[in-house]
Amino acid sequence: MEKEYKQVQFGIDDILGTKTLIRRKKKSASDKKRELFFNTITSLEELIVRQNLVYADLDLDFSNYDEKFFNVIDMLIFMNFGKQGMELIGFYLYDRLNGDGTQNPVIVNDTEEVFLNNPYDLWNLICKINPKIDEQAI
Repeated sequence: MEKEYKQVQFGIDDILGTKTLIRRKKKSASDKKRELFFNTITSLEELIVRQNLVYADLDLDFSNYDEKFFNVIDMLIFMNFGKQGMELIGFYLYDRLNGDGTQNPVIVNDTEEVFLNNPYDLWNLICKINPKIDEQAI
């Protein structure tokens, strides 16, 4: 990683014709929470896909076994994001995509359709509904 920073620094030095110094900005608590959220949602998506593939390819149904783990995850999500946040995350993970690949929107304020294409969109919508989520320390 340090090598890439040095290469960028040398490139900037050449462009500007002077010596520069690049400092890495420390992540704020909000940045860390957002990154943790993205990683968690991505991991959950991968777990659900894996569970579905094991069932489809091997005809093995581990849903009863996995249920306790998913219940614990659901409770932690509820503790951190409240009922609305938990419902949005559940929608994103389970109801957003149809079997034919089409996408269902979330209806916000009874009129606005919002498509959640990735965990970033999900995070932004959760923060829009409850701005305090982004401010809470981790």
